[in-house]
Amino acid sequence: MTTPAIPDLTDELELDDLVKELDELLDAWFLGEVQPALDEAARAAAEREAA
Repeated sequence: MTTPAIPDLTDELELDDLVKELDELLDAWFLGEVQPALDEAARAAAEREAA
């Protein structure tokens, strides 16, 4: 029985794929977590100015 080969992470195509995947994860995190908080802060600031 043979064990699967460990992928060579220095392979340029694999690194490109990893970078793209990380970029997608960061975008999803930003849009799901950070952007709503920024929107809420902006809305609260606008309400304070309007009051």
